[in-house]
Amino acid sequence: MKKILLLSLLSFSLIPHAHSSSSRDSSGYGPCSYLCDNIPDDAHVLHSMGQASLPTLNSTKLSVLAWNLYKGRKSDFKKDFAILAKNRDLVMLSEATTGSPVSDAMNMPGYEWHLAASFNMKNNIAAGVALGSQARPSDVHYYRTKDVEPYVNSPKALILAKYAIPGSSKKLLAISIHGINWSGDDALGRQLNMVLPDLKAHDGPIIFAGDFNTKNASRVALMIKILAQAGLKRVNWENPTPKKQLDDAFTRGISVKRARLINDYVGTGSDHPAIDLQLELTDI
Repeated sequence: MKKILLLSLLSFSLIPHAHSSSSRDSSGYGPCSYLCDNIPDDAHVLHSMGQASLPTLNSTKLSVLAWNLYKGRKSDFKKDFAILAKNRDLVMLSEATTGSPVSDAMNMPGYEWHLAASFNMKNNIAAGVALGSQARPSDVHYYRTKDVEPYVNSPKALILAKYAIPGSSKKLLAISIHGINWSGDDALGRQLNMVLPDLKAHDGPIIFAGDFNTKNASRVALMIKILAQAGLKRVNWENPTPKKQLDDAFTRGISVKRARLINDYVGTGSDHPAIDLQLELTDI
């Protein structure tokens, strides 16, 4: 399922979209459980917060943070997020929410955020993937998997946005993912294939990062194989996790100056390490 967004709003707001469905409920999904209270239909997936202060990216050299936030449930999340997100050109999140404390932490002057909900928690607090930047995005859209996680019965999402590059007619395509986890390797393959046409069609640099849930070697190999079809390559990590690295990043048309996992805040800010990327756009 794909929806397009061409708006920027000033506060955390739901972006309505027309939709149709003949499935079991208005979302096309059945009942869910655990932290999932309900799954929004296509008209209620995209949310926006803040207003960008810049029409383009600040530079062709970018500082990027990607992080699974664990829905902000760790004790020092807000403090740790403020440290990690400071002065970033692009922030790519999974397990972000529209409620406190995550929305409080994301309330950064000059930043605009877009979130695609995988599901809603109680009080219709959306949880999903998000992108944030001081640059105004265009062509914001999302995909949700048809596959759902067992027991919870909720889908996983990807969010995509394009950012204008200073001095260039091309744009940076950014994709934040939360990979489907417990429904088998084929389900992850289907999720990645959903976005493959966007990757192949884009004329310009691409950054694709987040929690891919690549918990075994076969998933890593599948991820690399599918994304290679669009010319994306996995970054070379300074400190890769030898046995199981869930969080990863791929690029095309970008020179990766630094790629490292920051483990300092695991346990206090989240249950995942943060990804720190220092990039230079070359396909411009």
